[in-house]
Amino acid sequence: MRLAQGRATEAVVRIERQLERTDTPRDYRWRSLLLHAIALEQTGRHREAELAYLAMVDDLPETEKTEALFRAGQLAYQDGRFAEAAQIFKMIWFNHAGSSRAAQAMFAEADSSLMSGQHSESAERFSQYLEQFPEGDLAELARARLPFLYLTM
Repeated sequence: MRLAQGRATEAVVRIERQLERTDTPRDYRWRSLLLHAIALEQTGRHREAELAYLAMVDDLPETEKTEALFRAGQLAYQDGRFAEAAQIFKMIWFNHAGSSRAAQAMFAEADSSLMSGQHSESAERFSQYLEQFPEGDLAELARARLPFLYLTM
């Protein structure tokens, strides 16, 4: 409720109190963990939010795991920690290849590798993206970036 009202700082405190309880049902706990990370993100505490997303992955149902990982990767990317973001995105498509985020994660890993100066890794991942998702939403962007990468290598 506090998050919806724009009171993220208050939400963080309240959720942290809830997470300290040991009698919280499992379903309620993972939802609280997710809300905690979202609240941290909304208060501008991006590194803490990223760590919260990563810490909760084992406690989440399979469908929520990739969302938490993807958000953690996005936060690392936004903070300019591109190599770290690439590793997080790789976890998604490597460990959760059947997820709805797998294609985006593969492209995001390639893009993060490009931004961190790892051009050969980036080219390899963009090529792999095009092999696996030739008609994917990001295929044209991948095709546009590959010639640049080959020139820099």
